[in-house]
Amino acid sequence: MKHQFHLRPEARPDAALTVRDLSLELNGRTILRDISLNLPARGITCLIGPSGAGKSTLLRCLNRLHDCWRGEIKVQDVSVRRWPSEVETLRRHVGLIGQKPVVFPGSIRANLVFGLPRRLRRRMTAEALQPVLQQAALWPEVCDRLDRPADELSLGQQQRLAIARALILKPKILLLDEPTASLDPHARTVVESALKDLAQRMPLLW
Repeated sequence: MKHQFHLRPEARPDAALTVRDLSLELNGRTILRDISLNLPARGITCLIGPSGAGKSTLLRCLNRLHDCWRGEIKVQDVSVRRWPSEVETLRRHVGLIGQKPVVFPGSIRANLVFGLPRRLRRRMTAEALQPVLQQAALWPEVCDRLDRPADELSLGQQQRLAIARALILKPKILLLDEPTASLDPHARTVVESALKDLAQRMPLLW
């Protein structure tokens, strides 16, 4: 299957992320071929294409969830192949929000701090969690029930919890794999508004 992208812009030194001649084959099929793009330092950049075009696959390449690609991916001019430490630190730097929110067994608080080192989890009081929950437009709805099970939240609230869980790791870039596709119109509006606010401070690839 051939990709549906035709992106070959000139390299930009101020880009938060650059991709050059990225190609990927899986099981003998061409999924991506010769993709090049620049991600600006802030704002929303949209990938547009039909289902099956390879958009999700491209996003998973950017933080090395797919790792058998050819070409070059750089984050702030550092190759993701030569990231200074473990690949998990790259994935904290380049967060990925999926189409369906992942909620782990346990409380809202436990879900939110899941990716933090254990020594930091104990410091996460409600006051410490408030900023990321506000950024995800979730704080007013959960401020008095952080220790309630996360699976009690609506689907839209769970998606905003997933966004907050990514933000608590202080990523520099957010990759968004159709994060509102499974939401009802009201929840979609709330999530999109929160993401537009985030885009004023950081780059989002949607």
